[in-house]
Amino acid sequence: MIAHEIAFLLAAAFPCPQDPDRPPASAPTADPVIATIRDREIRLSELIEEVDRQIPLNFYHRRVPPDQLAEFQRDAFDKLVVKHLIHMDALDSGITADDEEVRAEFESALAEAGGAYQTLEAGPREQLFLEVRAALVRRTLIRKNENQLAARVPKLDEKHVRSIYDERIAADDSAFMAPQEARFHHIFVAVDPSRIAQEEDVKKSKIEAALAEIRQGQSFASIARIYSEDEYAATGGDIGFQQAGSFRMKSLNEHAFEMRVGETSEVIRSLHGFHLLYCAEIKPPARHPFEVMRPEIESWLRSEHLTLARGRWLAALRAKYPVQMLRPELLEAHGDDAQVVPGKATEPESAPPAKSSGK
Repeated sequence: MIAHEIAFLLAAAFPCPQDPDRPPASAPTADPVIATIRDREIRLSELIEEVDRQIPLNFYHRRVPPDQLAEFQRDAFDKLVVKHLIHMDALDSGITADDEEVRAEFESALAEAGGAYQTLEAGPREQLFLEVRAALVRRTLIRKNENQLAARVPKLDEKHVRSIYDERIAADDSAFMAPQEARFHHIFVAVDPSRIAQEEDVKKSKIEAALAEIRQGQSFASIARIYSEDEYAATGGDIGFQQAGSFRMKSLNEHAFEMRVGETSEVIRSLHGFHLLYCAEIKPPARHPFEVMRPEIESWLRSEHLTLARGRWLAALRAKYPVQMLRPELLEAHGDDAQVVPGKATEPESAPPAKSSGK
């Protein structure tokens, strides 16, 4: 997402104060070149920035175990290479980004970042734009090149989409089936969790009395109006059609769809109290028609076609722009190396903005 990328650029443009809970970071003594792509150099600092974009925010102080950081670094390096390849191809293909496009990207990023970024006055706003303009241009070219690839993916043929629907059904008779649904009536007698010792027997006796009257021939609906303690009592306990697994209480899910039409359950205990269910109607299994499933199938096919096309495209770019690894050992992390990735602070109360969280 461009806004996420720019949030990181905004953070880079305005360094945040040192986290008081972290030891002072030592100044880097070297920024070695990890790899080259033609005359381009990929340095360790660029890799660290890319890793920081990838690390989930749920790691305490963003400090990742060494084995996981190594995985993040390898994945980040690959993403970094891909960005360079697509950018180089965009330049060689004559793709350009005019000032209006770049500013639109900038304003969109500020709007999504929110907070102090949206209220920057004209002077600081222009200063910030100039700080990140080169990176914005690069990101815009990458996006436009990827969009051109998507535009080249052939449009879906309706007959092919229909054939996928038919083939799935032929291979699996349960394909595209709607979840089973049944209509239930419900009687509920609540038990206060803080008063189980005092209420358990009384409330159980109440619902057992309700069940006894139903067994003697009284309608479930009439008994629900008398005994039930939930909002459905006024409608005879009618809770409408429910899908399999849709009850919030596991104990109800376990019993409901084992019932036959016209059957009343035994007393069911849940964390909230006692329940009775009556199965009023079961919908026969139904398959979603093609027109209902068509958007989902088309989305899946478009994604699959684009993934395949992108894979072929990137393979061609890797052949066109060979990557030469110079320091592969730097893609691994051991011991204290797992703490080289800087943490993030929230934005300041006033401009210029500090680092964002990268959300």
